[in-house]
Amino acid sequence: MAKNEEPKTIYVVDLDNVMCDLDSFFYKLVYVVLGRQLDYEEFINRSTFSLEECGMLDPADLNRVIAAMEILGGYTSLDVFPGASELINGISKDGSKLVYLTSREPSNKVIKDTLEWFMRSKLAAPIVRSSLAISEIGSSTFEIVFEIDKSETLKTVKTGDKTKDMRIVYVEDDPQYVRMAGVVGVDKIYTFDYSYARELDPEDNILMVESPAAGGLLQIAENEGLKI
Repeated sequence: MAKNEEPKTIYVVDLDNVMCDLDSFFYKLVYVVLGRQLDYEEFINRSTFSLEECGMLDPADLNRVIAAMEILGGYTSLDVFPGASELINGISKDGSKLVYLTSREPSNKVIKDTLEWFMRSKLAAPIVRSSLAISEIGSSTFEIVFEIDKSETLKTVKTGDKTKDMRIVYVEDDPQYVRMAGVVGVDKIYTFDYSYARELDPEDNILMVESPAAGGLLQIAENEGLKI
């Protein structure tokens, strides 16, 4: 890319179960907090993204586990999936931009723990964009947005002054946001071969790769032609 040339691609990437292994930690935390063990095969082969929707946890228990996750600083301890650093390095070398888009609660504690996770994982720390400043997305190379409902951020990336002329690549495991990205008109969407993603209808701009644990992030880097 020539000097001063604007990057042509912006990557919007989820964190949990995409860059880091939330499910494995959450599965263990359910036992610690609730004193009962979920059936592991049922857990990893669940039909929906939400544990509440598939009937594995009721809303009250789910909220208890999420609260414990935040109080105990669980977000600092999640394992990084193989290929995460390579994907980030490839995006950086390409001269493109990266926005992490997460539905984690945007509390000061969760934001602090998330940034500590980047440091512990030896990944480049992103600039935090609040939901009130998402119009600034695209100003920096690495950014992160905490948004419980990701829809508005996706729309902003698609139509924002700094990003509307860029190719948008979205990496997400939650089917509802994969579908939303298709509606918004995101150029390329990558999702993973998780059990709850198999309900998605194949579309030209949606590509399903192996799970992150099985090398899906490296598949994305290769498919995008990134030098890792």
